[in-house]
Amino acid sequence: MDIENIKKSLSLEEKAALCSGEGSWSTKAFLQKGIPAIIMTDGPCGVRRQKPDKKGTFPATCFPAPCLTASSFDTGLLYEIGQVMGRECRALGVSLLLAPGINLKRSPLGGRNFEYYSEDPLIAGRSVFKRYAGGSLYPGSPKCGCRSCGEAFCAEQSGKLASSQ
Repeated sequence: MDIENIKKSLSLEEKAALCSGEGSWSTKAFLQKGIPAIIMTDGPCGVRRQKPDKKGTFPATCFPAPCLTASSFDTGLLYEIGQVMGRECRALGVSLLLAPGINLKRSPLGGRNFEYYSEDPLIAGRSVFKRYAGGSLYPGSPKCGCRSCGEAFCAEQSGKLASSQ
């Protein structure tokens, strides 16, 4: 894929369309330009891919919450979880997994704390790295054909903004 030539061939309107979505969980495809749709899904506890008719989700493994898996101090377990999530992404046609949540827990009242690994930066960092490495979801790795995008890096302390929208 020649990205520079593709960028040059896109109109301003087409470039803007790439910044928005086609539906709830995918980008717009420009197949004539060689740009496929990117299928995304949420995944703090498993690969949650919504069905196209928006009536339910495809079956997937539901893992214990990241706060629980980090509490095990078992980075080998996190690596295995990453491997399974990478395979499930590939099986469900997911291109980008919106996980893991990499914010640090700063208050026990945080509305999304279950998605984060720890209040300790060392434990959280090691946990996130092992899960990324297990599924080879980090940029540049061809293992599963899916990438991962760490989410909620900062400013998500209480869940108030998320629940008020």
